[in-house]
Amino acid sequence: MRVLISCIFIFFFKISFGQDFQYLDIPTLKVEDFKGAKSTNSIENEAAFTTWSVFYNIKQVKKLDYKSSFVTYNFTILMRKELSWIDKKLLKDQKQLDKILDHERGHLILAYALANGLRKRMNKVYYGDYNKQSSIIFNDLFEKVKALQVKYDLETDHSNNRIEQKEWNSRLKKLLLNPTF
Repeated sequence: MRVLISCIFIFFFKISFGQDFQYLDIPTLKVEDFKGAKSTNSIENEAAFTTWSVFYNIKQVKKLDYKSSFVTYNFTILMRKELSWIDKKLLKDQKQLDKILDHERGHLILAYALANGLRKRMNKVYYGDYNKQSSIIFNDLFEKVKALQVKYDLETDHSNNRIEQKEWNSRLKKLLLNPTF
């Protein structure tokens, strides 16, 4: 179960309130959430693939003086259903499907943890070009989450290692609340 992650930088002023995402904010995945077709270049025994995007935009810019600004951002996570898929032919029964959906939700939890980590690191005082500085922060955390996605799949063996999956489920809940990348 690989995951495709995309990010889109949106810079415009929008008034809304952004708080950290909580575990209950993350949807429980269903088969209907996977509307895409299996890619021809996917791994043969790969049972599922989740794609998500993180969007952010400037919520508010408050000038503090001639060279510093306090900037806050909004963050949105979107599961890209049209690009996510499940190969039902590889699934034996409902139990295996539930196991795959639980694993794929872990990838989505990492997206929400990324947004929480970005909020903590990007909502701050900037000196100089805040667009450039915030992009650097975003790219740094984004790369760390991409690496974590790979580690998640390797250590859980794409949900096949139930002991590791259970440990990762616990770790992901903690990471969501305290995103220390």
